[in-house]
Amino acid sequence: EEIAQVIVFLCSDKASFVTGQVVAADGGFEATGVGLAALRGSD
Repeated sequence: EEIAQVIVFLCSDKASFVTGQVVAADGGFEATGVGLAALRGSD
């Protein structure tokens, strides 16, 4: 559902200003700084 919402937004007129970006749809992990290492259990 989260990915679908990003796709719907990117296909809408509201996203006309978005160019050349990587959009993270990761449940907030990037924003909270959790990162992949924490998910894997390593430091």
